[in-house]
Amino acid sequence: MPQRKAGPELGEFKTFLAGLGMAAEPSIHVNGPLYHHAILMVDFGTPFKQTKLTPDQSAELVNRIHKLSRDLLGKEINVRVSNDSHAGIWWSSVI
Repeated sequence: MPQRKAGPELGEFKTFLAGLGMAAEPSIHVNGPLYHHAILMVDFGTPFKQTKLTPDQSAELVNRIHKLSRDLLGKEINVRVSNDSHAGIWWSSVI
């Protein structure tokens, strides 16, 4: 039986998320190549006290989600990062 290829390391991404100073630690959901509509999801939750990312934090988060999504798919592919600011969810999908 073929071995499943090891995915990218999430440690650096988790450290970046922890450094954003959000009220709660965000959760990461990795669907990978089996679900192209949500390859990777980051859920910040909906805290009682609204906290927003700065434009620089938002841009860095988008860049990191792009890179990690491409690494999960194992190839260069067009990836879109979307978010629902009210629900506190960011996700990537194949375009």
